[in-house]
Amino acid sequence: MEKISKEGKKEIEKLRKEAIESAERLPKKIIKPSFDVIDNLRCTGDIHFSIPSKGIEYEPARLIKHQSGGFKLEIDNLINEIEEPCDIVLIINEIRYIVSDVYFQFSGGTISRNTHNDLFSGTLGSAAFLHSLNLDTENKEDSYRRCVLPIGESIIGSFVQTEWYRTEWNNGAGLVILSINDISFDFYQAKYGSDYFFVVDSKIEVSFDIFSDICNAITLAFGFLSANFYQNEAYFLSSDDESFEIISRVEYKQLRESILMCGAYNPIISNPYQYSKDDKIIEKVGTSIRVFNAAEFSSLCNRLFSDENYQELILLIIESNAGSLILQPAGYAVALEKITNIVVEENGGLKPIPDKRLSSKFLKAMREVLKSMKEEINEVGNEDSIVILGKNIDKMNSPTNRDKLTKPFNIYEIDLDAKDQEAIANRNNFLHGRGLNVAEGTDLFNEVWETSMRLNGMINKLILKHLGYSGYVINHVKRYEVALGKEIGKELFEKI
Repeated sequence: MEKISKEGKKEIEKLRKEAIESAERLPKKIIKPSFDVIDNLRCTGDIHFSIPSKGIEYEPARLIKHQSGGFKLEIDNLINEIEEPCDIVLIINEIRYIVSDVYFQFSGGTISRNTHNDLFSGTLGSAAFLHSLNLDTENKEDSYRRCVLPIGESIIGSFVQTEWYRTEWNNGAGLVILSINDISFDFYQAKYGSDYFFVVDSKIEVSFDIFSDICNAITLAFGFLSANFYQNEAYFLSSDDESFEIISRVEYKQLRESILMCGAYNPIISNPYQYSKDDKIIEKVGTSIRVFNAAEFSSLCNRLFSDENYQELILLIIESNAGSLILQPAGYAVALEKITNIVVEENGGLKPIPDKRLSSKFLKAMREVLKSMKEEINEVGNEDSIVILGKNIDKMNSPTNRDKLTKPFNIYEIDLDAKDQEAIANRNNFLHGRGLNVAEGTDLFNEVWETSMRLNGMINKLILKHLGYSGYVINHVKRYEVALGKEIGKELFEKI
């Protein structure tokens, strides 16, 4: 083995120092105290409980964490029969938590013969399932807030551009610095043990309600981009310091079940190799493919935080992604109409006569014509002909539904082929439970599946363009062309 020269050793030492200095310049996240507190809650065993309304004070119990979410409270010999839900107090590590509307159920018992006499002794067990643990104090004061959400795997960088940061024990990519409601937040993934977690930190002191709503906006925004809506459960921590070295309180919430599509229906991806091994495709998009940057992701989060209609739109898409082929296309049809209305209204609408004064003048003239011909029409028409014609006149300055649904694609210069237009034309059939208009002899399942994926793809494109995104999107119809048994005349990655 060759000896390293003095100059070589100096160069190695220089590089080592530069690496250390570079790492120290990275944003630091102190996460161990947070996970210590969470572990103490998750690993809780013996605790005490009180039921003030029943006169029960500081009795022993067991609290067991369910792996899928929530806690199970086990109590022996609960003498007082509790038939209705009640509020209880849990004392965990000398901290008081309150849980409302707890319902106890008989969970079994044990019985054994006494060794000192001929009698028997036993215990009766009661159990309750808890979906939240709230501290027995008000949580209204502004504070530095942190939300920790178990996700299991590393995923943020596949859909949002991230920065490097460091923790107490390692450096890692996965930090996104956001501005939502004019407040700075850090959104990042942290590895603890063998699992990954989403973490959201407020950079200033905020109220719990605002922080909770912003966390929902962030997970919902990520759910749209990735088609993975992580929920299940969350730990909410507070600190008096931005560093979170000391945790002042921790609370637990069980949320709705996560919706994880694992690579299906997500509009963008950072790594094209996940969808194709074709060198020509990779060569074409490899240097140009991109995902949302922090500003674009902030824009989506802000929209979701401030606009309930947009929340409904994104949640509808996410839930439709996981629906059956009976429900999925109907959900997409509603979502298409929602995003269409948003885009059209923001672009001046589609009324043939946009001027209100001229529109009123025109409609008034049409009603006068109808009035002047009322007798002639009644002689040859039906009894409700005048009513029907009056309603039609009221709608004369409205665009046709088809024009309305295709207009946003023209605004954003998104090309629609014949099959895309056919999918739009079929939306009413999905909404009203009618059969799909397909050619005779067509495999109906595949036809509905393709139509559903096309609707999803068109909706994704409209939303991405509406948010100001330009880049490649995944064409899932092309991805599944072998399963569909037909060639799809489009690219796997389409540029918008």
